[in-house]
Amino acid sequence: MVLPISLQVQQIRSIGHVKTKSVDPKNPAVRQRQHVYTGWIEVNAVAHAGDAATERFQLVSFVPISPGVIETVSLASGENPLRGTTVTVRPASVALDESNTIFAVDGASVALERQTALPGVAGDHLFCLVLRMNVAIQQGELLRVTYQVTALWNDVEQITETPALPGSQAPIQKSLESLAAAAQALHVLTQRLIADGDIAQARVAALEAIQAYRQIAATSGADVDVVANNALNLSSMLAAAGLAGESTAVAQAAVDVLKEFDPPTQALLTHRTVLAQALHVLTQRLIADGDIAQARVAALEAIQAYRQIAATSGADVDVVANNALNLSSMLATAGLAGEAALAREAAAAIASE
Repeated sequence: MVLPISLQVQQIRSIGHVKTKSVDPKNPAVRQRQHVYTGWIEVNAVAHAGDAATERFQLVSFVPISPGVIETVSLASGENPLRGTTVTVRPASVALDESNTIFAVDGASVALERQTALPGVAGDHLFCLVLRMNVAIQQGELLRVTYQVTALWNDVEQITETPALPGSQAPIQKSLESLAAAAQALHVLTQRLIADGDIAQARVAALEAIQAYRQIAATSGADVDVVANNALNLSSMLAAAGLAGESTAVAQAAVDVLKEFDPPTQALLTHRTVLAQALHVLTQRLIADGDIAQARVAALEAIQAYRQIAATSGADVDVVANNALNLSSMLATAGLAGEAALAREAAAAIASE
């Protein structure tokens, strides 16, 4: 099955555009213009885990010359200033789901098409370069592809630059299930790369996992507490591997998504508990990362979070007080005497309630 996917202009990154002028060697009186377009595209096409069949997608995209800007041509009937093209597309980033993940670009082409075939430019009489590529995936997710398009144009004056209209193209709609599968795949990939000693690639996979967890949390129906716990598990793994900066970034992501979520009353205790844990871990990571100023801020928030838990119906105040004492010890070891004292006072107050 081939699924057509229209890509947003905003999904294209690191755009390069080089143009040169020359004469036609076969006809020196005819001037010509060669353009080279490069970039990478955020694809995020998923072949669902557990399905052994290879899924095929046809991806369709503009070929921009700068972020959000494409070249357009106004043509009369029968006109075509495009003399020839070559195109190269290759996978650049893949989230592995199983050991037998398969991914490939089956083919790609570029052509001058009337813009109504791919909405996004004002004026239905304009034509622009449209890149089409076929990709195949089995048990994994193709995150990004890179491309290089070379186009040889007649040296015509009607080639103009037109800003593409944001949001007028249909983006890839990914289900919560697909997002969760992608995040899990990136989490596992990070773990395997660390085990293989490939720390540089583990760092890349970890940063993509952070983004994946943020995307899940922002999706309707997501269990934000579960997402945060998964992120905290990743943070611990990264810390053990010596990736302090990435470990801190994951812990910060867990805190951020929890703060943005307003839980229902019946889930308030669980949510506050996870938030306090996330702030506790973030404080620890910031201390390890040497960012004492931000660690102080996170610690004060964690102390307040422990007080909120203790004031919530159903809380185990002995456990909460013990966690606050553990925080106090960590802060004292880091030289944050004032914050350590506040955490001890909070623990005492909680235990006496």
